[in-house]
Amino acid sequence: MADANELKDKGNEEFKVGNFLKAAAVYTQAIKLDPSNAVLYSNRSAALLKLKKVTKALEDADKCISLKPDWDKGYYRKGAIFEETEKFAEAVEAYKQSLAFNPNNAEVSKKIRSLGKVVKAAEKHAAEETIENFLASLSNKKLSGLISAILTNVKEMVQKSGPSDVATLHLLPGPKAAEHAEEEENVRATSAFSTPDNFSRFVEDMRSLSDKLDAVAMVSVIAKSVVAYPQKWVQQGWPCGKSDGLFVQVESREGSVKRCWFLPINPSKTLGKSVLLDSKFAPLEPLIR
Repeated sequence: MADANELKDKGNEEFKVGNFLKAAAVYTQAIKLDPSNAVLYSNRSAALLKLKKVTKALEDADKCISLKPDWDKGYYRKGAIFEETEKFAEAVEAYKQSLAFNPNNAEVSKKIRSLGKVVKAAEKHAAEETIENFLASLSNKKLSGLISAILTNVKEMVQKSGPSDVATLHLLPGPKAAEHAEEEENVRATSAFSTPDNFSRFVEDMRSLSDKLDAVAMVSVIAKSVVAYPQKWVQQGWPCGKSDGLFVQVESREGSVKRCWFLPINPSKTLGKSVLLDSKFAPLEPLIR
């Protein structure tokens, strides 16, 4: 019967010839024999990434790090997973951790430099695309007017009583909407973010309503304080610290627009400069189909 090292070598051979599924299976057999071997988790993570099983690949990378936290390979695996999924800021951080334990790794140094440029370009774009700039660029004046009116109302509300219960969604009906459809459909969404079940039901209900209205655009304003689920800001890379504020999410069929900003709320009850967010931080899933 083969021992763990022999199975590892066999898995490596399968990996080299592109049999990634077989390699992952062999590494799994080896792990059963030697569950504290960090190398086996590192190797299986690489095979799983080749199979596009990123969640399981990340789990193995984290396990590798927990077993051998001073080894560069586990952090390298995390960096490769984040790079593959285009989470470039997280990839840079993981690669930096890898380089700290292996400073002479030229490949990792090159990745940090190249991905760092991508991250800086994305940050520059996010800084430039404020809500105001976005509104100025919109050709759909009805949509820009709706967003402007909503923001004006929200600013007044925040100044008077704070943002504690702001959670509204607005849909613009399209040309195929029923004749009785309003010019704009407004939905209060305060309870939608209380539990995973409520959230799932709300998303499905809003997608059905969007279909019924032949909606061409959606605008939502959601206070961070009302969101018990999903708390996207706990993910790595959240750019706005612990400040309270509002999510403003826009979706438009025209141009396939999908944007989400965070507006921090200052102690003086005024709204700070909008920050364009990565789509992974948007509180709502896409509604317009």
